[in-house]
Amino acid sequence: VDFALAALGGLVTVRWQLRRSFAVPLLAMLHVGFAWFGLAMALSAINGLGLLLRGSAPLGLAPIHALGIGFASSLVLAMVSRVSLGHSGRPLLADRWVWGLFWFLQAVVLTRLAGEWLPGAAGPAYVLAAVLWDRTTETTSRVNAVQRRRFRLPASASAVTMVDADWLRDT
Repeated sequence: VDFALAALGGLVTVRWQLRRSFAVPLLAMLHVGFAWFGLAMALSAINGLGLLLRGSAPLGLAPIHALGIGFASSLVLAMVSRVSLGHSGRPLLADRWVWGLFWFLQAVVLTRLAGEWLPGAAGPAYVLAAVLWDRTTETTSRVNAVQRRRFRLPASASAVTMVDADWLRDT
């Protein structure tokens, strides 16, 4: 099943023209996020084959991290950004902060995968991935705090509320 899902995910990624999607960063975020699905399934298929033939998973937890961090987290960031912009009537454009956070997230997943694949580098790679993840979430929190102060919103204000306040100020 994993091989079939990997092939299907790869086919969809190619048909959606991943390369061309980079002309629109918000669309590219969705496409890159979905590309992680095909890769995660391919990694899972390789692990399954290793378990069947040798009794061990040669890629360790890489498939889970490609699926959880690469696919799911990338799509969550892309969809929350897109929905927040769309519901507030703003142009569907990823600003430099969102685009930067997205690539920081990609660095997190690649670092985490490197920890599975590079012998002897697991410990430092895991620590680096954790630090990058922390910086990603810290940056998001700081941006939200700046927005809350800017619009005098309560600490409980959501991203959508902040985008709505920004949109109201600009109209």
